[in-house]
Amino acid sequence: MEADAAELALVKFEESDLAKRYRMIAPGWRRIWNEVILSLDYPPKIRSLIHPIKAVEAPNLRICQAVRPRGHFLSDNGVAKLIYLTPNARLSD
Repeated sequence: MEADAAELALVKFEESDLAKRYRMIAPGWRRIWNEVILSLDYPPKIRSLIHPIKAVEAPNLRICQAVRPRGHFLSDNGVAKLIYLTPNARLSD
């Protein structure tokens, strides 16, 4: 079962050197573990619809790529105009 494999992987991570180095990761996963294992009951294609991370993060990435090289803005209005003019950054037209 995938939930058992995920639990085993988390336990293995908790015992690793990475878990000692990054102490907040394992407790963070433990806090939401019940929600994580619920999604494992569905087939992978359904899971990708339930957790559309790429669809959510893509506009954010485009906005960061547009804003970061320009540095500081004189007003929020300038940032809003840049985001509006950035292709594929708007969530809806």
